[in-house]
Amino acid sequence: MSRELRLLAVVRLDELLVPYLAPLASHPEVAEVVILRHAPGPPIPRAAYLCPPSAGTGPWNLVARRLRLGTRAWQAQRFDGAAAFTWAPHGWIARRIARRFGAPVHLAIPGTDLFTHARRWWLRPWILRGIRSCDTVSVTGSEHEEMLLRAGVSRDRLFVLPKGIDADRFRPTGEPPRWDVAFVGRLHDQKRPMLWLESFARLLRERPGSRGVVVGDGPLRARTEGEARRMRSWSDPSRFPRRASG
Repeated sequence: MSRELRLLAVVRLDELLVPYLAPLASHPEVAEVVILRHAPGPPIPRAAYLCPPSAGTGPWNLVARRLRLGTRAWQAQRFDGAAAFTWAPHGWIARRIARRFGAPVHLAIPGTDLFTHARRWWLRPWILRGIRSCDTVSVTGSEHEEMLLRAGVSRDRLFVLPKGIDADRFRPTGEPPRWDVAFVGRLHDQKRPMLWLESFARLLRERPGSRGVVVGDGPLRARTEGEARRMRSWSDPSRFPRRASG
């Protein structure tokens, strides 16, 4: 199958940049993905970064600069479509650019759009109207799907792309468990690893024999490990959550 499609992706994503966009760029029908982002990220085969100059401050300034830069890039390169991760502001930027050139837009929605931004009464109508205006929308689970169906998104434009676990790689071994409780996820404010640590500290006070483990990485790694060191000063180190990555 020939590689023909050229796509514009408007994202932030941070440490999820490669896991989310590398599969898109490597698709056999995709020739190139141009990533419109606030700053360059890790190299991705068949992908290029498009970043506005750093002059100017404030969120609206950054949105305006990305909108102008993406529009100029589309005029020069002619993309086949746009994709965005989260509506605010990336989906809005992607839709504004693509609609100007009559191209389709795909929006991938994490929980943040629905469970945080859309709960603010003054943002909810704008977010839901924007989601309904996209050609296709993907969510990560049936709960999100039901929410959008109730909000008026057409079922034929809505797709569930679950974040699954590789059952061939991760499966029970039959061995006795080494840990009683675990945190598995990104060490990011969205996942609230510090709350998990506070909860485990309370568990240790109530059940001193409990063992815990933290599996993951992210921008809160140093803070998480610092809290671990602090808690080890009064806890049995062998029972305090260890951090594992990979």
